[in-house]
Amino acid sequence: MVRTSVGSTNDELRRLAEGGAPAGTALVADHQHAGRGRRARVWHSPPGLGAYVSVLFRPARPPGEAARWTLAAAVAAAGACREATGADVAIEWPNDLVCGERKLGGILAELRSAGGAMRDLVVGAGVNVLQREQDFPPELRGRATSLQLLAPGRGLRREPLIAGWLGRLRELDARLERGDWAPVAAAWSALAPAAEGRHVRVRPGDGSAAPYAGITRGLAADGALRVERSDGALVAVRLVDSLTYGEP
Repeated sequence: MVRTSVGSTNDELRRLAEGGAPAGTALVADHQHAGRGRRARVWHSPPGLGAYVSVLFRPARPPGEAARWTLAAAVAAAGACREATGADVAIEWPNDLVCGERKLGGILAELRSAGGAMRDLVVGAGVNVLQREQDFPPELRGRATSLQLLAPGRGLRREPLIAGWLGRLRELDARLERGDWAPVAAAWSALAPAAEGRHVRVRPGDGSAAPYAGITRGLAADGALRVERSDGALVAVRLVDSLTYGEP
């Protein structure tokens, strides 16, 4: 279904889920006036320029596997963006789409669980498609990019990108429902070069521990990112944690 304008596609689809919308329902908006990313950060969502879409899942899998859908959505989005532009769009943990040093888009997954099972999982994507440099707010210029900036002259449109993302995500969802995680993890790792051997600094999201430095060591079985601390301990970094790249 398509909306002209919503607060955020995730919030609107959550309301539809509460009203009984079936798994697989997708919501696309031309504009978000309250678009957001992780940690309630604002996602600039002007009308007519970006792809803003959310999908509802009701996985028959343990809640501990929910992060796998976030990573699968990033794989699907990166693949669709690469096909549209030919550019080397990559993933940065856990949900950012980047090209070079600039951010292109992101994934936001929000889970509700009950009785030890996933009740519903809303996965949203926001991708900059048609923005020119001057279309970004001053604070984002030089830091954000768009498919149009990556591939000028290609006559890009939002609809094929959204269709490509949804098609790829359906295929990956079917794999995850079967418990076939290994190929999804391999696809994510191939698109996320910084997930192996990069210096990072981690701030635990629950405040239970002090920030620490380490080196990324790839994905864990449940979709967490493994980081080797300076003391040699291997720690699982999860979606609630904050991670920055750079030398210690």
